[in-house]
Order: sequence, then C-alpha cells, then structure tokens
Amino acid sequence: MSAARGDGLLIGYQLRLPSYEGPLDVLLTLIERERMDISDLSLVSVTDGFIAYIEAMNNPPAVLLAEFVGIATRLLVLKSRAMLPRPAVTDEEQDLD
Repeated sequence: MSAARGDGLLIGYQLRLPSYEGPLDVLLTLIERERMDISDLSLVSVTDGFIAYIEAMNNPPAVLLAEFVGIATRLLVLKSRAMLPRPAVTDEEQDLD
C-alpha cells in the first residue's frame, strides 16, 4: 500500500479528529505499532472527513480513492480484531510458550 509508505496522493490530506490530527498514513502506523488505541477512533469520522476532502475536488483521481480504501480497510480490520473477544488461554497453551 503506497500511502502507508508515504509516497501516495494522501500525503496532502490531513485528518482532524478529537483523538488525532495529522496524515492518515501516520494514524495507521501509530495504530499498527500500538502507540494509539484503535478503540478510541471513530471510523465514521475518518470516512466523513475524507468524503468532505474529496467533495472539495472537482474530479478526484481514482488512485487517491483507492489509497483511502486500502487504508480504511486496514483500519476496519484492526478495529474488528480489537472488538472481538479473545479466547481464553489454557494451561496447556501457556506451557507451550
């Protein structure tokens, strides 16, 4: 995903949320490195902010939309995992560690 490497079209997009302000790819990196808790993030707000950003453009490039979808998908997967219950670790599994 090129936007996560910082060489995509999303570089110019600055996300402004109560819990975070800055580039979208940096937000993804912070969450993946567990420096920010995904449960504090509203994915609706992320999406609404991006929609407002592209609505201001006359004809947003498809690559920009694809980069956003890629990052938004990754955020959705991370948020889903955070919300799902984790199975209890058995004594046998602990012994294997």
